[in-house]
Amino acid sequence: MRTSSTRWAGLRAALARLIAAIVVTTGIVALDVASSVAHAADSARESVAILGTGRVGAALGPRLAALGHPVIYGSREPQRADVQALVARSGARASAASIAEAVARADWVLIALPWTATESTLRTVDLAGKLVIDPTNALRFVPATGYMEMAVETSAAERIADLAPRARLVKAFNTLGAHVMADPAAAGGPVTVPLVGDDAAAKARVGTLVRELGFEAQDLGPLRHARQLEGMALLYMVPLLKGPRTDVFEYHLRRGTAPVRSQGVRPAE
Repeated sequence: MRTSSTRWAGLRAALARLIAAIVVTTGIVALDVASSVAHAADSARESVAILGTGRVGAALGPRLAALGHPVIYGSREPQRADVQALVARSGARASAASIAEAVARADWVLIALPWTATESTLRTVDLAGKLVIDPTNALRFVPATGYMEMAVETSAAERIADLAPRARLVKAFNTLGAHVMADPAAAGGPVTVPLVGDDAAAKARVGTLVRELGFEAQDLGPLRHARQLEGMALLYMVPLLKGPRTDVFEYHLRRGTAPVRSQGVRPAE
């Protein structure tokens, strides 16, 4: 009887060791699989050329890099100290290059240039097939009034579309401040990023990116509506230019306000 008990005790111990080995091995395999999936997802992230290293580029570049996108800063002086400092702040997969090289190497292009430099710069690069994000505003300051006014008859986005008709262009990020791009919490509440564009798939992808960055996304129709978005940017500047600074705001478009019973939509009279 004692021999039988000893035998069973030995079998139970062996079984316990086998189960422990299986659990450990399964855990290692699961960790390896999770690591491989994460690496594959990270590797699949689109590379982004950010044209310009001013406030907008410096706000969005490090955040895009933190999401796993390889970021290439396009600059006229890629070796300049402040550009290299921005590269360092953006992590190991970030780099800087000439604007033409940055565009050539990237899947996406984000235009972070002043409007006065945008048209001349885009004439020097090929944006065909690229998903292009346009946060620019074709505005100019009028000293006599102290306000901004539109600098073109249409919009910056439509002018960019004329220069790059085969780009997959989406207007986004033009209605918020660079400090909020860098840190959405700075707004003290939700912030909406309106999107317009004629490529539905590109617009949907940018909408996903907007949400990943901590904002709400709102599709507001075709690219020609960029005129209205740039008008929103013009209004955004009023308290910044004229004060008081306590009136500075961010746009939040509150959904869910449709009437319970639809009475149809009629043209304005």
